[in-house]
Amino acid sequence: MTIADRAIAARLCGAHPYGRPAVGTVESLARVNRADLIFARERFLHPNNATLVVIGEIDENRVMTTLRQLLGFWRRSESVAPATFKQPSSFDARTLIIDLPGAASSEIRLAARGFSQGSREAAAAELLANVALERWRRALPESQELPLFVRHEARALSGIFVMGATVPAVLTGKALGTARVVARSLGATPLSPTELLQAKSEARSRLTKDAPQQQHLTLAANWLDADQFKLDQNYDRLRSIDGLTAEEVRQTAAKLFPDEHAAAVAVGSAAQLSSQLGQLGSIEMLGAAKAAAPAAGVTIPTPPFEIATGTPLKTPDKLRAYFD
Repeated sequence: MTIADRAIAARLCGAHPYGRPAVGTVESLARVNRADLIFARERFLHPNNATLVVIGEIDENRVMTTLRQLLGFWRRSESVAPATFKQPSSFDARTLIIDLPGAASSEIRLAARGFSQGSREAAAAELLANVALERWRRALPESQELPLFVRHEARALSGIFVMGATVPAVLTGKALGTARVVARSLGATPLSPTELLQAKSEARSRLTKDAPQQQHLTLAANWLDADQFKLDQNYDRLRSIDGLTAEEVRQTAAKLFPDEHAAAVAVGSAAQLSSQLGQLGSIEMLGAAKAAAPAAGVTIPTPPFEIATGTPLKTPDKLRAYFD
């Protein structure tokens, strides 16, 4: 799973920091020395680049006195490091196959660049994730026994909308093909009233699931997010989601997947995956000595593609031969 998550981020964002794991890699951590840590501390870890939240039954004067005693020596920086990273260029739309010889299952990811934290599109993308998951499960009957997920990760500059699953190797082509069709349906097929209500209910449940004793932690996290992402002081994530209409959500989907353009990664046995995924479009191999021959006995069944509204999905031309 980690390999697939890192691969799809790199595929989507390239050399941009969003394309690299925040915790680093074994190789990058081995290169870090004391001078690197001092440089990072002096550049980023200073008071005018930090936010402190204190919540509880406290005396404000006592807290401020204590903080001055503890943090008084913390030197301010003359300047705050700006976010000057070059935005990622267009990504390779070929399906990337990462070879794990002999693997009985595959990890698949289908992703598109998302939206920045606090934007109305980010709120709509949260609902889209719920809708996409339900439509994907309906289009893939075997998914009832498979771990599927769809999520939108909003960040300061942009985000990532990703559909993923762990599937038996023989079902890889079918699972990724249905994911592509479902992604296309999000912008082409309006949400039904039932879909919209269900998506909002799931989002509301997720945002309010904290136990009473944990609510202060949620409040602190919300305040930190508001400061970090420069959100309006009155920004309410739940209210923002509740106010969305079906048409706003559909328009957001059209922005996510313009012209069926999405990044795709499959991690598993290239010998089994190349023949299946090659029928979906162009592929790129990583880790395999050469393109594998079609695996004997591998067939890709044709599912009855229906979405939650009961309307048949129109299959894109480049997938028609595969699913007809």
